Amino acid sequence: MHSSDLHSRYSDDISPYEEVSTDTLLDSAISLLQMPHKGLKRSWFTTPNVLRLSSLVFHSALVVIHLALVGIWSRGLEHRFTVALENEKVASFLITATSTAFGTIYSAILVFVTQALSRRRSLQKDQVLTATHDNAAAWAGIGAALLHLWYQKAVRASLGRTLTAVLYLMTISGLHITISSLFSLVTFNSSRSFLSATIGLPAFNPAFTVTNSRMPSQRDEMLVYVADSLYFLPSVLDSTTSLGLQDGSLYDMLDSDALSGNATVDASGFNITCGSVPEEDRSPLVYRDGVWWQNSNQIIYSTQVGIISAMPPTDSDSVVLYSTIPIVDSSGKSGSWVDVIPPMNTSVSSIQLLQCSLTLVRQLATVDAQSHKIQTIEPSFKKNTSTWLPYAAPHSNVTADGNVFIDTWALWYGAMPSSDFMLDYSGSETATVLA
Repeated sequence: MHSSDLHSRYSDDISPYEEVSTDTLLDSAISLLQMPHKGLKRSWFTTPNVLRLSSLVFHSALVVIHLALVGIWSRGLEHRFTVALENEKVASFLITATSTAFGTIYSAILVFVTQALSRRRSLQKDQVLTATHDNAAAWAGIGAALLHLWYQKAVRASLGRTLTAVLYLMTISGLHITISSLFSLVTFNSSRSFLSATIGLPAFNPAFTVTNSRMPSQRDEMLVYVADSLYFLPSVLDSTTSLGLQDGSLYDMLDSDALSGNATVDASGFNITCGSVPEEDRSPLVYRDGVWWQNSNQIIYSTQVGIISAMPPTDSDSVVLYSTIPIVDSSGKSGSWVDVIPPMNTSVSSIQLLQCSLTLVRQLATVDAQSHKIQTIEPSFKKNTSTWLPYAAPHSNVTADGNVFIDTWALWYGAMPSSDFMLDYSGSETATVLA
């Protein structure tokens, strides 16, 4: 009686619970079966076709790059890229940093693509699980690859693929190390000695003195040369540069353009220094016999407004110029003026006198061997300021050059053809002298 009651209570308590639990599980299973199933979303760059194409492109590009570098090295084309010594440190840093960054990024891309393809191939192949594990784990790095290659001694599950991973990762590591060494800067001497004939300043070497019997012939030769060769000099203005001439310097010309690069040649700078005629040498110009006379020994021919002319040479080493244009120095002061009696052409009642001497400056010029154009020239004698001072002749050891073409420059200057420039001057204009 007692047992029967207990069993009845137990049955009454348990059965409803079991029925509810079964229904709940069944409903849950039905709900799970009815849920839509979605596969994992894969990135486009991890698809098999993209990975295969990427592997082909990147490995082919690596081969092409190395072949191009070999071609450049075999022809020595890299020697055409030069950097100045003062920029060597910056250039070296940029080359090392750029090549290292490129090698690191490129190597990472190669390993990523090859690793993904190898793991995908390993998962798709029918093989034991140990082989799949060893092959996948070997691509974790060079250390893991060597470790799993060692494990193949115990269980030879995937010796070939593990060895392939080791060799590939070791090659990539070597590439990463050596790629920064492919490019480097080497200091070298960019100049080399090469003898080449040059065309330069003419030389009239025999001593040019009054007592020398060869004086007339040497003078005649020089004057003939001037008339035939220096006809263009009056038109060389405004720092015009032509081959063999820049500003006031003549530089030697190479007779060959077969070489490339820069060449060092000799140059001669014509340094003109002018001063005002000293007061004791100035006096009013007196008209006599159709010309004006200065101190009864210097002839001045008629001129007009806007003209700078030269007196007939009385000295062979200096030239006296007279100008109707006010020639001022850097401070705006004018030089020495003298009165003209009577006025020239009824309009020129005074002229400015200045005396100039020539000194030769030995220079070295760097020129392009093919174009013959000048690159640099040293030392420079360009003047930036000026002050009017009484003329003083330079020391004889400065002007005496041993070449009568230089020592007696006033003679050929007077024999130069006249300028063909048209007159363009107004009374308000001035000229500035830098002497």
